[in-house]
Amino acid sequence: MKHNGVVLFSYHRRQRDTAKILGLNIVVALAMYAAAYQFLPEGDTAVQELLAVADIAIVVVVLCLLAGAFYLYKKNEAVEVIVTPSTFFYHDPYFSSLTIEVAVKDILSITQTTDVQQDFHTTRMHLRDGKSHQLMLINHRLDRAALYDALKKANPTIESPEHPNRFKKRVPDWVKKLRK
Repeated sequence: MKHNGVVLFSYHRRQRDTAKILGLNIVVALAMYAAAYQFLPEGDTAVQELLAVADIAIVVVVLCLLAGAFYLYKKNEAVEVIVTPSTFFYHDPYFSSLTIEVAVKDILSITQTTDVQQDFHTTRMHLRDGKSHQLMLINHRLDRAALYDALKKANPTIESPEHPNRFKKRVPDWVKKLRK
């Protein structure tokens, strides 16, 4: 997003950064594999069977991590969250190039819930026209408190979570019906 003027909140993270983390995971996986051969007892048949499975698994794991790292390194799009006094912009290439750009004055509330059965966190932005958008903020290490403060500064009427790192438990409708 091209923005001129005052920026109240800004978060940018390129996919190349995630590719580097996947590369680090490859190093850790190989170190664990080597440590298994170094420190597990050699004469035990259960250990030998485990290591035979590990021989196959390490190849699969490293190839998958390597493929993901190369893909993200080459693609290198950016996750962006920008709040200006008039606009909220959110782009997340990890989710079908999810892009949301709305006027801050149109935002009614932000809710954070967790499904009690699946322990799945959801952050939703509710708009005055009745629409809502799911924001995948939990997947990124951005400062949600600063984001919510910036939104409140741009539009003091926005209802935001009491605490940026706590999610209200949501019981699915079918469970509520069973409990009646």
